[in-house]
Amino acid sequence: MLLVGLGIARAQQVAQYEQDELDPKSKDFKRLLNAKDNEIIAMLLGSSGLEVGKFDTYFKKDVFPHFTQINYAIANVVVDTKSKKMETKTVLPRIRSEFRKFYFNPIGIIDADEAGKAREQLSRLLTARLFQIANNQTQDGAGT
Repeated sequence: MLLVGLGIARAQQVAQYEQDELDPKSKDFKRLLNAKDNEIIAMLLGSSGLEVGKFDTYFKKDVFPHFTQINYAIANVVVDTKSKKMETKTVLPRIRSEFRKFYFNPIGIIDADEAGKAREQLSRLLTARLFQIANNQTQDGAGT
């Protein structure tokens, strides 16, 4: 009976969890190689100037929603039939790593001043979004 109660409590918690809607064009987090992403990478490398509107829209619409997906945080159990070993895998650690690699630690900075502007803007966006998540707000600031 206790397990049933815990299952119901967990289901209620998951039901209250707010996910940002994924843009149909960016449902796959690995879309880092298209032209729009390359523009953002160029801003982060300093090879082009920061375009705040384009930069903000990209992260708010295409990137950040992936970090709110409940199915990314829930572990999937994978069983190797040959070795009989069980392994749990979640998507969230992988996309966090990719985020750091491509956006926070890009290789080949061309202009440190321009790259610094983009990095500061990204830090502002992250801080604002984290504040919203901590206060159980959607991206538009509405409380849930």
